[in-house]
Formats: sequence, structure tokens, C-alpha cells
Amino acid sequence: MIVEKQISFRRLLQVIWKELICIFLVSSIPVVLLIYFDLGHYTINASIPLVIGTAIAIFLGFQTNSAYERWWEARKLWGGVITESRNLVRLSHSYLSSQSNAGQTNAGQTLVREICYRQIAWSRLLDRTLKNLSFESHLDTLIADSDQLAMLKAAHDPLIRMLSLQSQAIGTMLRQQMIDTRQAVAMEEVINRLTDYYGGCQRIKSTVFPAHYTFFTRVFIWVFLLLLAFSLPAHENANYALIPAIFLIGWVFFMVEGIGSYMQDPFVNNRNVIPMQALSRNIERDLRAMIGETDLPEPIQPVEGALY
Repeated sequence: MIVEKQISFRRLLQVIWKELICIFLVSSIPVVLLIYFDLGHYTINASIPLVIGTAIAIFLGFQTNSAYERWWEARKLWGGVITESRNLVRLSHSYLSSQSNAGQTNAGQTLVREICYRQIAWSRLLDRTLKNLSFESHLDTLIADSDQLAMLKAAHDPLIRMLSLQSQAIGTMLRQQMIDTRQAVAMEEVINRLTDYYGGCQRIKSTVFPAHYTFFTRVFIWVFLLLLAFSLPAHENANYALIPAIFLIGWVFFMVEGIGSYMQDPFVNNRNVIPMQALSRNIERDLRAMIGETDLPEPIQPVEGALY
């Protein structure tokens, strides 16, 4: 996610320079030919690109709004992950730290630490999974049980398996009478909500934005730009100053379309996505602090004006 207040045109040009060249060629070649060779009889009525431009604006509005809704829904899902991760550790710490029996208190503290570290691993794993990155090394330092670690690495869906382990830990606490039924139900409700948030993330990732909207919007912009280049030189006082004007119009349309395209996939690994690595680090800092740790990892810092 871009967090800098000003956009670097140097980085922007590194991404769009090829497109800018194409826009310039489409904007300039028809104008130069029509004016230099006095081919005014090949121009078209300006109302044609005007109508098409209006239709494209509707397409762009729909695409951008829909893409932003996907992006914002993804951010809300991660907000829920942050809240429920805190709730899980807060409830387990609160319930188990109230034990009067010294033996149960020590066992409870161990279980709270396991739940905390497992939830930190879960948030890291969610980030890596949604970005299609390897995750094995991110579990080694957090899952102490070698059998659990091997099972998670071999699991079809390690995220669901890890939530099952959290539920098993709650069941263990209930059987050993560290918590009562009401407290166990409250903690299980948190696990259920985490499962729902993970399902929401999977839904966004697996449901691609309709490709025909993106494809035909770009096609229509190119058609509009070409028709614009064939309509504006129809005026008697037309000159080569039309070229930068058409170029600017085309650039504006393509920039709006590009912004919508980048927001369509909020979980890909680029500058425009939900900053899941930074959010998972914040979860880690919060959960470690909740169990009394003071040696906390540093927050993720922006890289060239963007959080990942």
C-alpha cells in the first residue's frame, strides 16, 4: 500500500513508459498526417468521440468503484483478523491467569504462550499464502512442537489446520477445568470468526474481477483516442498543439483505468495491495506484549514509500 503523500513520477514512469509511447504515437500520427498532407476530408465529426468518451467514463466509473470495493473489503477482513487475534490471546490470558492453583497457573501460562505464538504464525501464514509465497521458514521459530510443525507443513490447508489446533487447545483447557464451558464457548466463537475472515480472503482471491470489463475498457479507450485524433484536426485553425492535448486526455483515461486495475487484486505482492506483512507484524507486536514480552520486533517500515 502506497503511504507516501506525493507520488514519485520517476517510479511511475518506470511502470507506464511503454504505454505513454503508445499513447503518443496514437495521438500524433493521425494529427501529423491530417495536417501536413491537408487531409481534412478524412476527419470525422467530433460528436462521435464525445459519445464514446461518455460511455467509457461510465465503464471506468464502474470498474474503479468495483475494484475499490474489493480492496476495501479485503482491508476490513484483515481488520477483523487483527481484532480477533487480540481477542483470542486476551481471553485466554485473562481466563487462565485467574487460576488460583499454582500448578494450573503454570500450565495455563504455557498454553497461553502456545496459543499466542500459534496465532502469530497464523497471521504470518495468512500473509504468505495470499501472496502465493513460501511459508515454511516463518513457522520454524514460532511452533515449538516438532510434530505439529511437520503436520502443518504437510497439511492441505495449514491455516485451517492451525485453527483446529487452537480449538484443540481450548478443548484441553476445558477438560482440565482451567476454563468453564461459557469461557470455552467465548473462545470458540473467536476461532469461528477467524475462520470466516479467512474464508472471505479466499473468496476475494479466488474470484477474479470480470476480465471483459478490463479488456474492453482498454480497447474502447484506444478507439476513443484514435477517433479523437481524427476529429479534432477538422477545425480550420487546427495545428500540432492538438498532439499534447490528445496525449493528455489519453493519459488521464489510462491512469484512471490503471488505478482500478491495480485495486482489483488486493492480495498480490506489489505496492498497491493490502499491507499484510505490516499488519501481521503489528499483530505479532500486540500479542507478544499481551503476554508480557518486552523484546518486541520492530514495525515494518515503508520501502520506497510503500508498505507490503
